[in-house]
Amino acid sequence: RLWILNQLESGDSFYNISSAYNITAGLRLFGALNVEALNWSFQEVVNRHEVLRTTFYSEKGLVYQRILAKSDWELVSEDLTHLSKYDQQAAIRNIGIRESTRAFDLEEGPYARRTRLLRVILVKLSEQEHALFVAMHHIISDGWSIKILVKEVSCLYGARIQGHASPLPELNIQYRDYVVWQKRFLQGDYLANQLQYWEAQLADLNTLQLPYDYPRPPIQTYKGTDFNFILEDTLVEKLSELGREQGATLFMVLLAAFKVLLSRYSRQEDICVGIPVANRSDKAVEPLIGFFVNTLALRTDLSGNPSFLELLEREQRVTIGALDHQNVPFEKLVEVLKIDRHLSHSPLFQVMFSLNSEEFGGVPEFPDLEVEVLNPEIQTSQFDLSLHLLHRDGKIEARFDYNTDLFKLVTVRRMADHFNNLLESILAAPDKAVNELNIISSGERHKLTVEWNNTAKRFPKYDCVHQLFEQQVDQTPHGEALVFEGESLTYLELDRRANQLAHYLRDNGIVEEDLVAVCLPRSVDLVVALYGIIKAGAAYVPLDPSLPRDRLSYILDDTKAPIVLTIDSLQDSFSHGYGKVLCVDQDRLNIAECAVERLSLDLSSENLMYVIYTSGSTGMPKGVANEHKGVMNRLLWMQDQYLLNNTDRVLQKTPFSFDVSVWEFFWPLFTGATLVLAKPDGHKDPNYINRVVRQESISTLHFVPSMLAVFLQQGDAKACQTLKRVFCSGEVLSVDLQNQFFQHLNIPLHNLYGPTEAAVDVSHWTCRQTSMQVCVPIGRPIANVKLYVLDQCLNPVPVGVPGELYIGGIALAREYLGNEALTAKSFIEHEIIENCPERLYKTGDLVKYLNDGNIEYLGRLDYQVKLRGLRIELGEIESCIKHSQDIEDCVVLLQGEGAEQRIVAYIVHTTAELDVERLRVGLKSTLPDYMIPSAFMALPTIPVTANGKVDRKALLKLKVEVSQQQEFVPPRNETEEILATLWGEVLQLDAIGVKDNFFDLGGHSLLATQVVSRVKETFQVELSLSVLFENQTIENMAIHILEQEAKTVDMDIMAELLAELEDLDGADLEGILDDG
Repeated sequence: RLWILNQLESGDSFYNISSAYNITAGLRLFGALNVEALNWSFQEVVNRHEVLRTTFYSEKGLVYQRILAKSDWELVSEDLTHLSKYDQQAAIRNIGIRESTRAFDLEEGPYARRTRLLRVILVKLSEQEHALFVAMHHIISDGWSIKILVKEVSCLYGARIQGHASPLPELNIQYRDYVVWQKRFLQGDYLANQLQYWEAQLADLNTLQLPYDYPRPPIQTYKGTDFNFILEDTLVEKLSELGREQGATLFMVLLAAFKVLLSRYSRQEDICVGIPVANRSDKAVEPLIGFFVNTLALRTDLSGNPSFLELLEREQRVTIGALDHQNVPFEKLVEVLKIDRHLSHSPLFQVMFSLNSEEFGGVPEFPDLEVEVLNPEIQTSQFDLSLHLLHRDGKIEARFDYNTDLFKLVTVRRMADHFNNLLESILAAPDKAVNELNIISSGERHKLTVEWNNTAKRFPKYDCVHQLFEQQVDQTPHGEALVFEGESLTYLELDRRANQLAHYLRDNGIVEEDLVAVCLPRSVDLVVALYGIIKAGAAYVPLDPSLPRDRLSYILDDTKAPIVLTIDSLQDSFSHGYGKVLCVDQDRLNIAECAVERLSLDLSSENLMYVIYTSGSTGMPKGVANEHKGVMNRLLWMQDQYLLNNTDRVLQKTPFSFDVSVWEFFWPLFTGATLVLAKPDGHKDPNYINRVVRQESISTLHFVPSMLAVFLQQGDAKACQTLKRVFCSGEVLSVDLQNQFFQHLNIPLHNLYGPTEAAVDVSHWTCRQTSMQVCVPIGRPIANVKLYVLDQCLNPVPVGVPGELYIGGIALAREYLGNEALTAKSFIEHEIIENCPERLYKTGDLVKYLNDGNIEYLGRLDYQVKLRGLRIELGEIESCIKHSQDIEDCVVLLQGEGAEQRIVAYIVHTTAELDVERLRVGLKSTLPDYMIPSAFMALPTIPVTANGKVDRKALLKLKVEVSQQQEFVPPRNETEEILATLWGEVLQLDAIGVKDNFFDLGGHSLLATQVVSRVKETFQVELSLSVLFENQTIENMAIHILEQEAKTVDMDIMAELLAELEDLDGADLEGILDDG
């Protein structure tokens, strides 16, 4: 393995793969040094150990050793006597770094001009002071070997200056003899038995995922450094005593504790750590220099939250078992186990642990010289992280080596503190469950829970959201409030129409806390309906007109809404028995006869404002009931933070069944701003949005990140000069997209985060144009909201460590409508701060605190996903599929990245062939379009891991073929051929038939915008996004394009051509056709 790594990268460059396996030592020598004796001593050692004269070469894919003859050898000298003491210290430091990081040439070895397998540099500082640096490559040595080298050199030096011959006995064997013996020994039943143990021990091993500060590079780097700290003697003695009481060694106690720390940091219960073993059990190899050391992978199961004492028992068994089977070389193990090899990290384990009782066997003795050990600065790291412990003088000198392309110093320093805290906690309560052992200090806990949640703020007192609007009406009655497709309402006009609807609803039996379902397209009537409902003391339930009828029926059954507000063209969606259906267009005259004055109702901030339905894992959506107080706090915070005024114009384009629409509808209209409504489905078309922004002088709008990306790519965003601010939420905002935004627009970009269960948004972050951050955080909590990052035991996790986000404060929803069990599960009472129990919402989102107190979003803990800003429970899709005929089992996953993301269903069915079309039709009757899988893949069985869980990683590796829904019909003319090519490039498919449906092939609105843009460019025709939604096959789109092209033909020329054709007889026409 070391040969292969050396071939990957060699040379004089720092931090390369080869130099990561340099073994170094440094000594400071005070006194009259005999340089000739020192040189002779090294010469003798090189002659004595063949391995120091060994080089390597490859031939026909195999690697061979070549042992060179004994020859003259000279150490390299450098003279620094001309430098000042200060400059000498800096030079010594640099030489130490240079020698520890400079690569070796394994093929040329001692004769290499550039370097040798053994390098010795003698630095002269004065006649009475020298520095000695020794470096060897790991392929010919190990830690034990450097100890032998220094010991033999000091022994030979003493003999030489006294005029004696070498006192060292002849070696009975050389390293190559050991290699031959090892190959012969590791065969047959012995090797099989050893491997059988490891195959069982390391089956289905997962990569350890520590919370890195930087993204892991695609190819493993070895740039590193170290951090040193001390475990005090009193602590070490107590740990040793604990081990003795349990029949365990100090090594086992410390390794078990270290694995607890890694488990807490990674949220993984299957922890594998590498340890070095000297592998010199035979006395014959003890005096040899060579690569004897082996590495063992110690895997421990921390599942079940055992006590530390129980874990220590497990660690004892693992350690003893590994030592009993230590003779299999690490690389042999990797080869036999067929471990997936990745250039990004080392196989089997990524973290190393070691405990030694001395260094160099103590300080070496050179006659007539005082010797001081020099420790060259570490600038490489073989692994992601290594913890090296040296037990000396009662205490433990601890050192973390870490990869600086993964970790920051502040993170490793904090990890050292947490290790110390953990050890103290273990000693205080060794029988305590490992997940409940404390790893953070009281000061850190206070910062996490109190200081970073200091968000209390007093806002003006209002009971309900509509009162904010009403006070603005009183201030600016004639200001422009609402604009839609040429229609405009002033604040007073909107207030009066909403009041009239509120009276009408009360006349039809609506009382406080009633639910009113709203199924209206985006329009002035929709805004009037929302304001009118809350003015009537009721709460609105948005029903997207595009939802399947079954889903609409379920929501109405669940809410038992006594009234549905809709329009005549949609009322057929609501069958009898749901309560009264009021059509605002048919009832317009009746509504207009109602009073325009505001109702006087006894309402409070705890009244319900809306119930929005989100995807549910049980197979049915769940209604989130939010009260006025949470929404009002959210709106008042937003105004306090971003300061809208009467010059602002806000675009409302989010479907009202998603909670982002709440601030779009209600924030502008208590600030004097104008609310501009996008046309129905206009939010899907980036060119339309661009046009509306420019035409309506929009200053403020919101995007989900995936739509923002399309907006920047498809339209001329720089032309949107009136924009003052843009908000993003609903998905992860990437650094790349953030940077793209600032390339187009020099205005603030705000990243918001919040679940439907907590009044729209609970955290905020303002993006930075010159930021060096590797992520776009979700920021800090908004006013009067608290955010906690907790572990499985509901304890705060340290900065940088992943945990689940819990939300507290005024923003929390009241409940999941009519679902007490789910409400109790998701909204819990917990005491994080002593004597201060709080109501918290369990988000299921995995996050971590950054060093500055901002929060980074990492993903989901369950199988809920966000697809183009839409919240989807994959379990709901699975449940619907499993209820379909002939389906035995099903797993649904989200595949791909960015705009290429799609939902894929993996299905085990009981019929000869999976009927995808029937399945798709059935799902469309229950699920909204955005939840219908793009691909259905039939499998004989669902793959599982060794412990019986669904192997989702294995499923994601399968190449998914999108199911064709009918017989393949190839393109029949040039237009269809061009379209098929364009579609194929966008959908990343090889063959597309002219009758295949764009959306059934995995297309969605974002990909549709790409297709439309490329079609317009290719055919030079005007095309709106709606054309693709209306013509979803190549066949239909080709017809539409030809019709558009026909419209551009000059009719006078066409008339002349037709006249000429009329003058031709049949023979002439046949001749023209034949020539064509």
